[in-house]
Amino acid sequence: MARPLRLDFDGAWHHVTNRGAQRRLIYLDDDDRRLFLALLAEAVKRHRLELHAYCLMGNHYHLLIHTPTAGLSRGMHYLNGRYAQRFNVNHSTDGPLFGGRFHGTLVQSDEHLQCVVRYIDQNPVEAGMVAEPSDYAWSSHRAYLGFEGTPGWLRTDTMLNRLNGRSGYVSFVDRGVDDATAAHFSSRRNPPVLGDPEFRASFDASAESPLEVQPDVRRLAAASIEEVERRVAQRAGVDVGLVTAERRLRLIAMFDARSAGISLDEIAAHFGYAHGRSAGAIISRFETDNGLRAA
Repeated sequence: MARPLRLDFDGAWHHVTNRGAQRRLIYLDDDDRRLFLALLAEAVKRHRLELHAYCLMGNHYHLLIHTPTAGLSRGMHYLNGRYAQRFNVNHSTDGPLFGGRFHGTLVQSDEHLQCVVRYIDQNPVEAGMVAEPSDYAWSSHRAYLGFEGTPGWLRTDTMLNRLNGRSGYVSFVDRGVDDATAAHFSSRRNPPVLGDPEFRASFDASAESPLEVQPDVRRLAAASIEEVERRVAQRAGVDVGLVTAERRLRLIAMFDARSAGISLDEIAAHFGYAHGRSAGAIISRFETDNGLRAA
């Protein structure tokens, strides 16, 4: 059996994005953007992430995150879940805000990182929103330039050191997005690994996780949602970080979590759904499709 992808590990770099459901706006005003950044700061702190770049667009966002210790999935579940809940309350809306789970691309720790930062900075320009990256208020670019104070949850030193300071950084970004990076992120498939051929080959991007694992239909002892995920990963023979990435494993984990007595609100927040009732509906469909009944 081919080994499964293991992309959330100690020391990894990730380009992370997520879009609104049906490409709808996820920020309606600047208060939404400030709320998102506040929750992003909290996610960085809680889950020991390092944020090196960000850009908040209309219906999606871009982040460059380093994980000294694996924790990307937990951090993004916290961010997306909490933000979706607060957004719906603030705007009296209902239903899922995001189109699904976040998308993460593993990035090689070399010149590819700088190219991803440039891609993030240039996003508003490429979208025709501004003429220069420095004209856009809702990205990390202005902090890199020193136009604004750098918040404690944003790391600019790593990239500035790699690019020989602000002047080198400005020169690099102003050159525009390179063809290889543009091609990677414009691909419909959007491959999960960005790097040189040897780096990509070290991850079996064609491998599929073993999905024959079955839900645990016993009445489970009370457990945390993290423990439920560990149990599912153990039964499937995969890394725990893959449970939320593979649809069937995620559904099994949600079913098992509900069977363990975990609330729908907690399940929704952990797996990135806006409301407990959304998670409940998904679990109910899973039960119907598989002839199951939650304990």
